[in-house]
Amino acid sequence: MTLLNAIYFFGPMAIFLIILVVVYFRTRPDGPTLFDEDINQAAQQAWQAGREDAQERHTEGQDR
Repeated sequence: MTLLNAIYFFGPMAIFLIILVVVYFRTRPDGPTLFDEDINQAAQQAWQAGREDAQERHTEGQDR
């Protein structure tokens, strides 16, 4: 494969990937998305449930 063939083969692919990356970074959302808020809410609920469970176990240990 000559250098010219390599440029013809890989050139358009490289240009396409560069365009794809530029378009992605220009169109992605700036702030948190709904998906991020769902994850946040689920994490808070899990943390609260774990905290309540730990408090229950702590008070059970003092009853003995």
